[in-house]
Amino acid sequence: RLSIGADVRYALKDARWALNPRFTYFLWSEGASGWQLDGNVLYRFPVAASEKVEPYVGLGAGIVSTSYESGTTSESETKVAANLISGFTLKTQSKIKPWLHVQYTAAMDFSNTFIGFVGASYPLGK
Repeated sequence: RLSIGADVRYALKDARWALNPRFTYFLWSEGASGWQLDGNVLYRFPVAASEKVEPYVGLGAGIVSTSYESGTTSESETKVAANLISGFTLKTQSKIKPWLHVQYTAAMDFSNTFIGFVGASYPLGK
């Protein structure tokens, strides 16, 4: 399944830690839709300056919502969930940094998801 979204990473005073609010909209088949709003905390592992990959892990909480419509029937469900995260950022010479973010989301009485995201970040400010 394809999804689109926004991912923000705000470095804390100790730059190894970052707040990671994110929004994902799931592009499902006709009559079905879903979205997820997350608040995560990420920790970047220290690596040697010569390394090209900077790994990170994280934990978070989210709100997951799904909606289904079929003929005259419609159903929607929204749940609170917990996130387990792993990923890495590629260190490049430019300000644009590609990343891979893998997230497992678990919610009570809901279908849990294991999703991989790819993207590129660009620092705003400074």
